[in-house]
Amino acid sequence: MSNHSLTSEPDTIEQLTASALRLAVFVLNEHKQFLANQPLAGLLAQAERLDLAKSTAGQTQHLASILLAAKSKPQLITLTNPAASDSEQQLLIAPALMAAKLRCHAHALITGISTGISSDNEDASSVQAALKHAKREHISPVSFLMEAVPSSSAEQEHLSNHITGIAQVSELFTKRALPKANAKIASAKPANAKTAIELAQQDSTQPKQLSYWYTPLHQQRVATLTLCGKQNLTLVMVQGSQLAKPEPLLSNQRIWLPVRAQDTAEMRQQLVSFANELTSINHADDQSGLLRLISRAIHSAEQSIESNLQHESIASAVIMASGVEQAISEIDAMLAAIDASFSDKQASDYKTPAGSCLQTSATSMQQNDLCFVYPGVGTVYPNMFSEFGRYFPALYSELEAEGDLGQMLQADLLDSCTKGSSKDKAIDVSQMALKELAIAGGGASFMLTRLLQRVFNITPNYAMGYSMGEAAMWASLGVWHKPHSLVAATDNSSIFNHDISGELNCVRQTWQLGAHDTINWNSFVVRATEQEIQGAIDAHAHAQAQAQTQQLEQSRVYIAIVQGDTCVIAGCEHSCKQVLKQLGKRGIAANRVTAMHTAPAMLIRDQLKDFYQLPINKRANETQQCQQTQFISAASEQFVALNENAIAESVADTMCQPLDFTKLVNKAHRLGARLFVEVGADRQTSTLVDKILTASSQPATQSERARAKGLSTLPEQARAKGLSTLSGQARAKGLAIATNTKAGDDITSLLKCLAQLFCHQVPMSLDYLIVGLESQLQQLTCNAERLEPHTNSSTAVTEPTAVTLKGAQV
Repeated sequence: MSNHSLTSEPDTIEQLTASALRLAVFVLNEHKQFLANQPLAGLLAQAERLDLAKSTAGQTQHLASILLAAKSKPQLITLTNPAASDSEQQLLIAPALMAAKLRCHAHALITGISTGISSDNEDASSVQAALKHAKREHISPVSFLMEAVPSSSAEQEHLSNHITGIAQVSELFTKRALPKANAKIASAKPANAKTAIELAQQDSTQPKQLSYWYTPLHQQRVATLTLCGKQNLTLVMVQGSQLAKPEPLLSNQRIWLPVRAQDTAEMRQQLVSFANELTSINHADDQSGLLRLISRAIHSAEQSIESNLQHESIASAVIMASGVEQAISEIDAMLAAIDASFSDKQASDYKTPAGSCLQTSATSMQQNDLCFVYPGVGTVYPNMFSEFGRYFPALYSELEAEGDLGQMLQADLLDSCTKGSSKDKAIDVSQMALKELAIAGGGASFMLTRLLQRVFNITPNYAMGYSMGEAAMWASLGVWHKPHSLVAATDNSSIFNHDISGELNCVRQTWQLGAHDTINWNSFVVRATEQEIQGAIDAHAHAQAQAQTQQLEQSRVYIAIVQGDTCVIAGCEHSCKQVLKQLGKRGIAANRVTAMHTAPAMLIRDQLKDFYQLPINKRANETQQCQQTQFISAASEQFVALNENAIAESVADTMCQPLDFTKLVNKAHRLGARLFVEVGADRQTSTLVDKILTASSQPATQSERARAKGLSTLPEQARAKGLSTLSGQARAKGLAIATNTKAGDDITSLLKCLAQLFCHQVPMSLDYLIVGLESQLQQLTCNAERLEPHTNSSTAVTEPTAVTLKGAQV
């Protein structure tokens, strides 16, 4: 054990600040097996060891002396005594160059240090001096503050407190996360002491307490850590290259059991077997047993997906539950449905609130019927996708390398909409500008598309968009060469700032208004048909003419969107309310200023075409996803060709002309789409699609009935079990599925979507689910092994399992 005497701490700090400082930090949590890698053994073998719990009385160690020693030789500090705890935490601090030569991925780097005068809070001069030492005076880092332990505490407790602070910030770097309560201060100036994130001596890095830490494109995360004591010590810390392991999507509290069978008898047999195993696991309280059961079921499902290309399964099911007892109840309910031989209603879409679902070959959609649906503006919400970062860290890292992820999702702006903000800062999502809603909505769709395609290998056969969702479709599916360029372009475009929103210049021109004339614009959702609304508009215009008022008033109300049993009218707010009164209907005000899909918008149709005339990805016609996907537009009766002009024409016409979403959904259905998956925030568009499909359902034609795979060739015994009791009409109707819902947590919503896609036999990869389960099983094994004596534990290193995301690794 090294004795770092600090009889002259100021001299030590002076030596540290005399030259550049660059130290690599590694947090070694044995009980978490936290991303250790094989090269790290080289550093550990050379490390000087300091066990704070075993330090003898009279010995004094200070952080500055440890950092000084670490400039030349790795220092391994043990924070807790394994004999007194079920885990130990160690911090390895080493020369950054030495770590780089050994190809070790550091959790963080210490690049600057300074002392302060104040002893009770963050000292601005200390922060600025540390930033100057790190040569980062030009940036505004996140400021962390570690409060001092009581003055009566031993020196070792002060040091342990400081090491804990460094470890916590280092872990936050690997998780790319900030404590939720303080996440909005990330861009605060470091000199403002009130903005410092206060760390606790307890672990402040628990997953549920964190939100994603966004950073501008090509910029590392930088933080200052002020360690309070008799004399404050401020460190500048920079994120390392290490990335935290993903949180597992499945666990003992999040069960997802897939089943494939050739008939209902086999399905029933497998479900009964699962129920028996779950009962045994519940009685034995066997955590690893449940994880192994889920893993085995998913492995079997993976094999069935591969073999399904040659031989289609008759029935598919997924059991979802938050615990063993609920899983057993879900199985009992599904068995009851099977024993009832399926009524038509049950067979068409059997699912439970927990997410469990069951489909047969007579009710599932075809493998080539999948259509991605991209929602329009206004679906985003505060804390959107707040959980995804820790479950898909590699995907987020990949997206960050391509563009400004926070800007793409408008994360800062949506955070300011979170309830509980001060009155002067709180805003409602509906008050966001059109350009902000467009960027955030498109960003949400872009991220979810990447997730479905790169993590789960799901590629649509068709794609379509609701309003501006059509632009999101082209950006998300890899057709445009540089889709991220649209973020800045949309933000700065006069089209979205002044023409069809903001001052509404195109409306002023149409209505012949001056620059200073007031326009009270609004839009309303009303439950009425297009014909009823047009009749009310005409009646209102006739009444105005008889009263000898403005003759042009009738042109100030527009039917912007037709969507199933509702429509959206837009225009002069007063005139819209008069039309609603004429209808005898109540309208739901959108309180959003946008003239899209109205006659005035046609004035900027050519500008919009130029705006979306973007270079096509050179490989767009070669990639599997674009070859497999047919693109459907509201502005065309046929599929859109993959060329710049056709795409720009399509987007411009869709955004300017009145949108008949009912016609678009029916057209997609006519062209072959049956399984409509909404790829965006919330589930508003899914609800509309479901209503349209239900209302538009017609008896299936002979060709449609012939396309129902296997329906005419099912064995008689399968028909007797109720597998083909569903009519061709119900199967031909289609189904809408959401990937996200504002009312539920992100992961559960995603798993519910995956469950339905699995039941409809959509080809996908479940590798990511398996990796998370294997990681947990490995952890349980390691925890069990820790109870047994073992040698050389300090240098034991485990290589984590990796899953490839088309070039990225987890």
